[in-house]
Amino acid sequence: MNTTTQIDPATLDLLQKIVSAARRGATGEALSIGEGSVGRVGDPAPVHALLGRLSCERGEFTAGIAHLRKALDKLPDDAAVRCDLVAALTQTGALVEALDLCDRDRAMADPSLQLARFRAYLAQETGDFDTAIATYRHVVARAPDDFAAWNNLGNALSGAQDYPAAIEALREAARVEPLAAPTRINLANALAAADRTEEAIDCLRAAAADFPDDAKPWVELSHLADLMGRADMALESLEEAGRRAPRDPEIQVDLGNHRGTAWDMAGAGQAFRAAISGDPAHGPAFVALAVLMEHDNRADQLPALVAQAKAAGAAPGALAMVEAYACRRAKQWQQGLDAALAASDDYEPVRRAQLIGEFRDRLGDAAGAFAAFEDMNRLAASDPREPNSGGQEYRDMVDRNRAAMTRQWLDGWTPPMPPQARERGSPVILLGFPRSGTTLLDTMLMGHPAVQVYEERPALVHVEHDLGGIDTLPSMDAAAIARARDDYWRKLAVYAPLTVAPTVIDKMPLYLNKTAIIHRLFPEAQMMLAVRHPMDVVLSCFITNFRPNPAMSNFHDLVRTAELYDRSMAAFHEARDLLGLNVFTVAYERMIVDRDAELRPLFGWLGLDWQAEALDHQATAAKRGVISTASYAQVHEPLYTRSAGRWTRYREQLKPIEAILAPWVERFGYSLDDPAMLPPREVM
Repeated sequence: MNTTTQIDPATLDLLQKIVSAARRGATGEALSIGEGSVGRVGDPAPVHALLGRLSCERGEFTAGIAHLRKALDKLPDDAAVRCDLVAALTQTGALVEALDLCDRDRAMADPSLQLARFRAYLAQETGDFDTAIATYRHVVARAPDDFAAWNNLGNALSGAQDYPAAIEALREAARVEPLAAPTRINLANALAAADRTEEAIDCLRAAAADFPDDAKPWVELSHLADLMGRADMALESLEEAGRRAPRDPEIQVDLGNHRGTAWDMAGAGQAFRAAISGDPAHGPAFVALAVLMEHDNRADQLPALVAQAKAAGAAPGALAMVEAYACRRAKQWQQGLDAALAASDDYEPVRRAQLIGEFRDRLGDAAGAFAAFEDMNRLAASDPREPNSGGQEYRDMVDRNRAAMTRQWLDGWTPPMPPQARERGSPVILLGFPRSGTTLLDTMLMGHPAVQVYEERPALVHVEHDLGGIDTLPSMDAAAIARARDDYWRKLAVYAPLTVAPTVIDKMPLYLNKTAIIHRLFPEAQMMLAVRHPMDVVLSCFITNFRPNPAMSNFHDLVRTAELYDRSMAAFHEARDLLGLNVFTVAYERMIVDRDAELRPLFGWLGLDWQAEALDHQATAAKRGVISTASYAQVHEPLYTRSAGRWTRYREQLKPIEAILAPWVERFGYSLDDPAMLPPREVM
């Protein structure tokens, strides 16, 4: 207390008794003495002030705040009492009331600057960045060595999106206290927000070097790399963070997720297990392991994982998610729905919404299922990496490429290399809009001993990027084509070494939009086009939880999904006509009704001998381990017709896209009136 009021002897004696007991460590006794006598002294305000501070130090904030309010009522100009009450209110989350006590005049008049520091912090926490900035500037002008105030000023300026000033303040904070790692991280974040990405990376790498025991700079670098779309840098950063914090469960789960994205499933499992080792009841690690087991063809281990999570005392919300996955594989739809509904949004909310939708779909509740899938897409679209802006970029790319592919553009091509000059043949390209049956088809094909399948490995995308895009294709001479073709084979072999199998199948559904680069490098390439009823395809895309990328982000919106289907199919057929592509069409519905009749002609077209036993897709799926597509669960099942015509159960929800897809329904020989109609081969 800094009051100058004379304290009467009785009050002073009581204060001394309270202080004496507190100094002996008998805080409870001190509080008992004070509370028993405060009503009998002539000046209770300083007693209330002392009791308030002691109560708050014991964590008894309700009693402490009551005492401090009584003290402040009698001592409104006592800055120490005011600061104690503000601190207590802040601890209990009463930020607005605390800020009201830090009015501008009192805060600026307080020579200790404590009230000003509180005012600045509380304004920042409540989103009043202008007040926070002005008050922090008042503090650093009078205490230029207060690195915390400089740091907080920088954060407030970042909150106000004044990144140049934020960077300046945070650099000053780092200069005043170079050993504060959080300040360096804040500086890096401000640099990144100011689009000074390389400086941000350098800042984080320097912080990582200066603080060798701190994993946080590497974690932040991984987050920055994710925002940049640099999956390689993100994984490398998390690997280093994991080495520095091998038992930190949050870091290990993040590392496991990134390893999984890179298809290192064994490494992902190790990281998730390390997280559980660090925290045996860590819910996110159990949920991540459940997802991994489904992808990694180990769903039979899910019941044991449920038992382990239950025995470890995992949070009920996480345990319910693991149980939901086990129920899905066991086809226990109602039990699975109950578990998914009981699960917490704290654990994989996008996947939880997807599970609820799938279970409701299996139980015949189309309206409830569609609502859950809408929720799934809403949650996915809120990803901080702004997936919807990437979706627009992808649609723009499709439109640009379509506009470029004209007869005049094609007539400007230099001649390709003669066939005999090529060291290797052409790959067979398997394409088709996502969810058209490409995974089922490639699983059947990979059972043939003369076939090697590369499943959704973007070697060709990288080659096109290195070349500079579609505009560079006409000017390529024979040598440039040869180099690009060799580069393609090298990039493909990075994912898995090329075997002696004479038929290499490169499966990537949305190569629908990459036919120009395919034809430029491999003019004799055979292309398998997988088709399915367009309404089923678009519905399936909308209700599937894809890994985020610019193309898949279009599927967060039903109409955008249909529009991308329309644009992609138009692009493919325009290129087919212009370039004279060699295409064989396989209809999903015909394949599941009569596999042999549909695939025999395909095998002949590919030059493969017919081996019906090789088409056992379940046996092939069981051997292949990781399945890198959204169809990982379905390809383990027998051929079924359940998904064919599913769209008819959602007619009401799909009305907005009927007009968009109707031309393709007709072109492929399907029907909007007769869902059972199979397309005749002659219209394909």
